[in-house]
Amino acid sequence: MVKLGFVEKIKEIFTKEDEIELTIVEGIEKVRNEIDEKRDKIKSEREKLRQEFDDKIQDLNSTVEELERADTADELGKGSKQIKDDYCRKVKNALNNQKLENPKNFLEVLDKVAPSAIQAGHISKFFDEEMKEFRNITKECKNISEKYIEKSSIFDEEDEMLEMKELIEEITNKIQKTTSQIEEIEDDIKLSNKKIKKLEGKLKNIKIDEISKKYNSEIEKLETKRKKLVKNIKSNTGFLKRILRKYEYKTKEEIKFSDDPHKIILQSDIDNFAKLISRIKELVESGEIDIDEKKENELIELDSNIKNLESTKDEILEKEKMISSIKKKKKNKINPLKEKEKEIKSKIDREEDEIQLLIEKKERLEKKINDLKNKRENIISELEKKISKNLNKDIELLRDY
Repeated sequence: MVKLGFVEKIKEIFTKEDEIELTIVEGIEKVRNEIDEKRDKIKSEREKLRQEFDDKIQDLNSTVEELERADTADELGKGSKQIKDDYCRKVKNALNNQKLENPKNFLEVLDKVAPSAIQAGHISKFFDEEMKEFRNITKECKNISEKYIEKSSIFDEEDEMLEMKELIEEITNKIQKTTSQIEEIEDDIKLSNKKIKKLEGKLKNIKIDEISKKYNSEIEKLETKRKKLVKNIKSNTGFLKRILRKYEYKTKEEIKFSDDPHKIILQSDIDNFAKLISRIKELVESGEIDIDEKKENELIELDSNIKNLESTKDEILEKEKMISSIKKKKKNKINPLKEKEKEIKSKIDREEDEIQLLIEKKERLEKKINDLKNKRENIISELEKKISKNLNKDIELLRDY
């Protein structure tokens, strides 16, 4: 713990004793009490000043009339007299019905009717005594007005403090209202997050991958069997490739799939394949197509195995039919789930967009509150100064809002 020195302790004691904590209402009330004590005296002084002003205004009007009546025998002063007369008419119109109820307005009138340098030069040259009297009384009226303003300032101060209090209350209400708006936004954000969580739960229950895996497993098994059957046909027909080329050359007949003999079985009628093999056998037997003994034996074996190949083809077609059926089932099962998934994701996106808009709105409102608080603090600080000045004490206003 840091020990305070003697000077710091003295400062701390006097600061605590001199500084008074008041609420805004208490502070203004104390100032109003102080003003009330001076109110009668100030009113009396202002009434006295008002009477003095009325008297001086009469004197001023009389002086203007004397100035207006003033004449000069000097021929050179005739033009100056005209300037003087015009000026007097302007002053009389301006001073008509002037009262001290609005001293600031009177001071503005005096500024407006002050003679220009040219006017002052002409009038002073030939009517100096009358103009001097006019200036003196004008100065006295001005002094009375300024004193009246000074005496009234304490009441203006009271009005200003009341306006500041009302403004503080207005700002506080705005802050409270904006805070409520932020709370509503936070509730909306929580609600949207709750909706998202619920939607994500629904999304999790849409097990597209699991269902796809199940169907894909069935398809894969059938596809493996199909490939095995195709491989069987390939192994039985692979030797035909070179023979078919010789056949095409000999007969000038183009055979579709001659480079992939197994496809002739898979892509065309088995009877046509059987007829093709028979024709090839005849040409081999007649010596028109020359092949080695091994291939001839394979050809004979293939011819005798046509029925088995037809059966294998039927199995392949059956497997392909089953694969197509499973793919269709998969599509019928998966597509609605994908649509549902898409719909849920779209809802989640909308909720997330809504949350983003709410967050941005909340940030704007938080900035607004911060600006309002700064504005309120500036007003309270200014009010503290006014109250401290009027009470002649260091006043700290409590921020009890």
